Amino acid sequence: MTAEFGQALTSAAHQLAQAALTLDAAVALHHRLVRAARQRQAADQAAIPGPEDSPDVQSGLDRLADGAAEATGELAEALQWLRPPGPLPRLRQLQADIASMASPDAFGLQEATDSLVDAVNTAADVTSAHLGAGTGKVTDLRRPGR
Repeated sequence: MTAEFGQALTSAAHQLAQAALTLDAAVALHHRLVRAARQRQAADQAAIPGPEDSPDVQSGLDRLADGAAEATGELAEALQWLRPPGPLPRLRQLQADIASMASPDAFGLQEATDSLVDAVNTAADVTSAHLGAGTGKVTDLRRPGR
């Protein structure tokens, strides 16, 4: 392992940590706002609109979390055995599904999920570039224009 690889991995890990913290905060805020909107509706104060929650959004977040755990597990295994990563889940598609289901007032969910997918894809690209061009390369899954 080279110093360049170590620095690239450290940077990717930092990006992953920031994305995870941001997503945690966005999901917590979203759930608080949904609860408050439901309480206002129950009290007949529906004049103040709030975000709507959909079971589809939560199931999408759960699928993204499972996919991110699977992807980072594969990357950890690749690093442990110093081999290119194997196939990774299509996180960009899972993220796009969440973005299409969430209401426009879903306060930061789209941006936070996007950051998480970018961070995992960056870690996969760094790992693939330094350990050989394996099937973990996810460049084709990035957003257009990136």
